[in-house]
Amino acid sequence: MVTELPATRTEAVQSTNMSFLLVTPFPFKSRNDYVTNIDGIISRHSGSKAKHGVCYPTGLAYISSILKQNGFETYLIDPQPQNYSLSEIERYANLADVILIPISHTRYDDITSWLRLYKDKIRIGVSNFASICSDELLKSGSCDIVIQGENEYTCLELAKAFKVSTSPDLSKIAGISFLKNGIVFNTVERPLPKNLDRIPFPDRQGLNLNVYTDIAFRGSPTAFVLTARGCVYKCTFCSTHQMYDYKAYYRSPENVVNEIEEVIHKYGITSFFFIDDTFTLLPRRVERICDLIVQRNLGIQWACLGRIDLINDDMLMKMKRAGCIEIRFGIESGDDQILMNIRKNLTVSQVELGIQLMRKHKMRYSLFFMIGNPGETRNSIRRTIRFSKKLNASIVSFNISTPLPGSPLFDLYKEKIGKDQIKTFDTLSTDFSFCELPPKVLRRYLIFAYVSYYFRPAFLFQCLFEMISRPREIFKTTAFFLRQAMVILK
Repeated sequence: MVTELPATRTEAVQSTNMSFLLVTPFPFKSRNDYVTNIDGIISRHSGSKAKHGVCYPTGLAYISSILKQNGFETYLIDPQPQNYSLSEIERYANLADVILIPISHTRYDDITSWLRLYKDKIRIGVSNFASICSDELLKSGSCDIVIQGENEYTCLELAKAFKVSTSPDLSKIAGISFLKNGIVFNTVERPLPKNLDRIPFPDRQGLNLNVYTDIAFRGSPTAFVLTARGCVYKCTFCSTHQMYDYKAYYRSPENVVNEIEEVIHKYGITSFFFIDDTFTLLPRRVERICDLIVQRNLGIQWACLGRIDLINDDMLMKMKRAGCIEIRFGIESGDDQILMNIRKNLTVSQVELGIQLMRKHKMRYSLFFMIGNPGETRNSIRRTIRFSKKLNASIVSFNISTPLPGSPLFDLYKEKIGKDQIKTFDTLSTDFSFCELPPKVLRRYLIFAYVSYYFRPAFLFQCLFEMISRPREIFKTTAFFLRQAMVILK
């Protein structure tokens, strides 16, 4: 069976040196020069502006490692953090037989315009957003194939198929969409890998790892490690369920710590951020990871994302002993009704108890809040801002409710959301409101929240204390806050 892939594709794809360009989105025609968080595995990295640092392209790195393991050549590039010019990107594209790129809603026009220049290549789109707009991507000639769901083994199967034939029978490959006789054909769903330990560690070769940092480490080079995939919670603003169906899949503690050891010995990095949606889902697993870090005397510092209602004394003691310096919690709102509306399965009183526990163990914490959720009012926003000040975290991130494509919130309103409005969903501004307040009012409240939080005496005193206790980090900390301010105010 012949698919409608470009007839101009060369026989080069049949050689043993079949090569892949794995590239993150970049400004092509637009002037939007902010770094975009977008990943083919981490659903929450869907294309918003990067505020807390620069995250490593973990999803593409996993694809690269599994392709390399099976004898394929890969070029993994991350143009903006690595400061590549358009001509350098073009040079890599010309070298490759296959171009694979995560599709971001905020960079949609840039990505599709660039991809249409390379119709002689096999062009593959990944990400939750790519899955949702696969029909448009395929019919517009921007992509030849869109991967649905997790992508490592699907990419490997595609690579093997094209190595054998320039026109393989794509209908036999699970988890993809492609054009057949002018109609979008969706193959059967690919089962999720049950044993994550079998997937090789993400490829970290060839990129300058010093540019990947997180605010938790005040600018120090940071290794991003994914220890689990998926989440069991049903928050309306999250799209993780689209790939993982409200389930979580875990790597073994031994496998996780083996990766940490490899990063330390190969690349000399000792700061780690665990980028699971919720690292604290299984407390005993967390404790086992901590025990192994201590037993192997790795001497690292690390941070993670967690749920404030899942922490306990034993876990926090072991985390701190193993080098955890910060936990980042999604609180979202200081109003119980809003928390109920977004199905956060959390209450204000639970948040307060969790913060008391963090303070008891003298552990640093950062918090995420959202404004503009369904049911939001001026009063509920004010309650959220007051609540954030009461909790007094080292870093607070305020965002405007942004329905990630594929989230329950997006599905609820998708008939009313225009394509151009989707492109504005960057968590800091929007052209679409889910509450009684118009977008411009939400934007003003967002700026007010940041200013009122960061310019209050309690926070300024906290910053002064940190600078005195860690004078070497003054420049890095100041530079971070200036960069964050520029991203927010643009």
